[in-house]
Parts: sequence; C-alpha cells; structure tokens
Amino acid sequence: VLFGWRILDGSARFSGEGAARIEPPYRARLDLFGPNGEGYLSAALVGTDLRLPGEPDRALPPPAIIWSVLGVVRPPDDAILLGTREVEGRVELHYGVGESRLRYVLQDGRLRSVDWRGDGRRMVLELNGASGALPTEAAYRDWSQNTELHTELETVEEVDPYPPEIWTLGR
Repeated sequence: VLFGWRILDGSARFSGEGAARIEPPYRARLDLFGPNGEGYLSAALVGTDLRLPGEPDRALPPPAIIWSVLGVVRPPDDAILLGTREVEGRVELHYGVGESRLRYVLQDGRLRSVDWRGDGRRMVLELNGASGALPTEAAYRDWSQNTELHTELETVEEVDPYPPEIWTLGR
C-alpha cells in the first residue's frame, strides 16, 4: 500500500511518501519517507504489539488505531465490549480499556471513525472514501499531545510474501 502522509507535531510539520506491507490476518509494516526519500520512521505491528527500532514516536497512534487506519476493528487485547448500538445503518461498538473508553463507528459495513478517551488523552480517527477494502483518507488527532497524522491512499498492489524478518523490527 503506497500513500502520502503529513504529520503536524506541535509547531513542527513533516510530510512525504509511505509504504505499508500487510500480511493477513494481523501483520503490518509501516515505513515513512521524507521529501527526499530519506527514512523518517519504520514500525512493525504484529497483532497488538507495536515494534519500533528505538523510542516510541509520539506521532504514532496506539496499535488499535493503527489497525483502524486500514479499516480494521482490532481493539486492544484487554478491551472489554461494553455494548453496541445501531441507528439507521450506523453501528457503534463501545469498549472499555481499563478506565479508558473506545468507540468504533461503522457505516454501511465500513469503519468510519474511532474515538478513544481516557488516561488524560483524547484520540480521534476519521476515515473517508474507499478503495477496495481500504479507506482512501485517514485523519488522526491526539488532542492531548497536539499531534495530527494524515494519510492519503495512492496505490495498492498484491505482491509475493515478505521475509519473516521484516516483522521483527526493534526486537
């Protein structure tokens, strides 16, 4: 999956191109490149385990929200389903994660938004459009850390499987 990205982190702004490699059911590798093709960030996500080569980047959402950028509902392992609600084709899934609350909103069978509140943080993800199974645009905001990450889908292509070492990033 190739996409454009931009991060607003406080007053700093970064942008470039990105690539995501996805292996069902729950493996993804994310690589962000700056304007001159230099590596900006690499991360591997295996289930709910986010693997980075160094310190966590505060611009990255938690694993549950990273999965949501791909249109996947994958709550944290310790999440408890508190309830569901359906109104006119819109379905809400409400989860508890410790003292935090996580809400997924699906419209016509597609994930459209995620709202995570608790532990002094509020994180929101809005998804728009669709190209096959993937949303074409994603806008993530961490209101408590004044951080935003936007992605725009460019192309999707099916390729041969990747070697297993790409998933051990940071291990």
